Amino acid sequence: FDEPRFKTPFEVTLTGPASDVIVSNTLPVEEKPAANGMKTLRFGATQPLPTYLVLFAVGPWDEVRVEAPPNEFRKTPLPMRFFAPKGRAKELSFGAAASVPLLALLERYFASPMPYEKLDHIVIPDFEQGAMENAGAITYRETFLLYTEGVSHPDNKANVADTIAHEIAHQWFGDSVTMRWWDEIWLNESFASWLAARIVDQWDPSLDDTTVLFNRANGAMSTDSLRTARKIRQKIESPGDIQNAFDGLTYWKGGALLTMFERYIGPDAFRAGIRSYVAAHKNGLGSTDELLEAVGRAAGRDVKIRRACRSSR
Repeated sequence: FDEPRFKTPFEVTLTGPASDVIVSNTLPVEEKPAANGMKTLRFGATQPLPTYLVLFAVGPWDEVRVEAPPNEFRKTPLPMRFFAPKGRAKELSFGAAASVPLLALLERYFASPMPYEKLDHIVIPDFEQGAMENAGAITYRETFLLYTEGVSHPDNKANVADTIAHEIAHQWFGDSVTMRWWDEIWLNESFASWLAARIVDQWDPSLDDTTVLFNRANGAMSTDSLRTARKIRQKIESPGDIQNAFDGLTYWKGGALLTMFERYIGPDAFRAGIRSYVAAHKNGLGSTDELLEAVGRAAGRDVKIRRACRSSR
């Protein structure tokens, strides 16, 4: 069933050109030659996933490998591979270097290791979305991962770092813990957007990513002032409703709301609630109500956020 609440392990086997790279959500457990210049790779079973997070990709890419060293939350190195169109490997250097400390900061925030055994970053030419958080195998539009000092627009450096942090944050918040239905998509996207800006600012304050978050909130308030404004959590009854939910209100108004939550509750209690929520729902399903309950328990008081968020519109 192609609905997010149905999560199950997937076993993927792919056959493609022997000269190409073949990638899926997990590492391959078997590779063997196939007829007509092809090869077949069988990948290990995934953790439970909804269908929208399953990936397979085949292409003639250049590859850059980095390794995230062990830390207090993860006892073994984590392999990360970056794939770009042939001849563009040098443009992966910034993203590859940024990914290691950004991952470590996210593991510290969640107080838990990256949920999957590896993490690939794949450039997709003409990719419609900015990026997609497939479990263990993130895909990006070219300008959201490739960067060349002195050639790329200066603002693109912060955008690359922010996108990497956003998509890695989704590995916990969205992938490991998934919404039951699309009316909760604000929780995934708002949280990843909000946390990415915080993490990038911790890593490199010169990128000024928190100012970007502030500007996005201003834009969301402008949109929210219109008569056509909608709730960030609304009924989803058609495929068109799902598509329409991926807009500035979901990402940026939701991010501003999380900033208010954190300031009202306190950053330590808010982070403790997030950690508790992610741990309790690992490889399962979550919701706004369950998140607020976890934050309330961590705060040790009735924070009354649910009442404050009610809307009659």
